[in-house]
Amino acid sequence: MNYRLTFLFVIFFSVIVKAQIKAVTEEGNEVILFDDGTWEYADDSFLENEIKLNPETFTKDNSSSFLLKSSVTNFGFYLNPKEWSFTKNTENTDAEYELNWKNGDIYGMIISEEIKIPITTLREIAVSNGKTVSPDIKIIEEEYRNVNG
Repeated sequence: MNYRLTFLFVIFFSVIVKAQIKAVTEEGNEVILFDDGTWEYADDSFLENEIKLNPETFTKDNSSSFLLKSSVTNFGFYLNPKEWSFTKNTENTDAEYELNWKNGDIYGMIISEEIKIPITTLREIAVSNGKTVSPDIKIIEEEYRNVNG
């Protein structure tokens, strides 16, 4: 008799209990959706790391005189041709240009795409890609800068 009561009790409460639903926001953050219409971040640690705006005024350095323009999008940036060399990239189909610093071992690539990526997602992609080359990579400082207005 006691087993029957326990069985009925379990059946009754299993019908009442509903599980939460996990979803992903447009920014790539995982959230938990509740039956009452509310939600919360599954991992809200990124909220603690608000990126600050650097209050200094930044302008293009006069020695950065060469405008490197993209042939894919309406984009370009200035570089100092005495410090940096560049080539059209032929090995990596994602990158348009490869950059090399003439004074040491610093390399970069320019990927020009017309897609909308939230800045936080772009940061996560860059770190994830960096970890494939160097697993111990970490961000030590980040800030927003307003350059040339």
